[in-house]
Amino acid sequence: MAQNAKPKYSNVAYVILGFLAKSEEPLSGYDIKQWVDNSVRFFFAASFGQIYPELKKLENAGLIEGVANATGGRARTEYTISKAGHDELRAWLMQSETRLEMRDQGILRVFFSGDLGKAERLAKLKELRAARVESYETLQAVHAMTRETISQMPELVLDYGLGLHQYVIDWCDRAIKAVEDQ
Repeated sequence: MAQNAKPKYSNVAYVILGFLAKSEEPLSGYDIKQWVDNSVRFFFAASFGQIYPELKKLENAGLIEGVANATGGRARTEYTISKAGHDELRAWLMQSETRLEMRDQGILRVFFSGDLGKAERLAKLKELRAARVESYETLQAVHAMTRETISQMPELVLDYGLGLHQYVIDWCDRAIKAVEDQ
């Protein structure tokens, strides 16, 4: 790294900083993974294999502070965000980013399904639709449970997720009809 060059952190590092900044209590890696799975995973997933190494990097950089807090005989470190971590998160939030990176295995399979028979292609489209309906219903349930307590920005992102999944469901309906009409 060049002298005076600012370290570059992964997007998962910013997910961690964001959750630590939002939390009123220290969070373990497990806690962070639960927050990911119950909120941002619909548009940004992070695995334990990504979270734990990033926690160590962030701690070594002084952006978070870890405290050992064993529970039930298990080693557990809980983290809080430092002032430097807040500053890094704010700097990242202020950056402009226009790139969209989507990783949707269902649509990838549809893309490459041209060599399958009509019934198999329809099955792939119906699987994709069913998965999006399930995600849409999960988001609706989150929306119903949190309507009174969620702050404006997560509410707006939740609305984005609902709209995106509804679009994909509608697209699947059109694609299914197009394949059936062949």
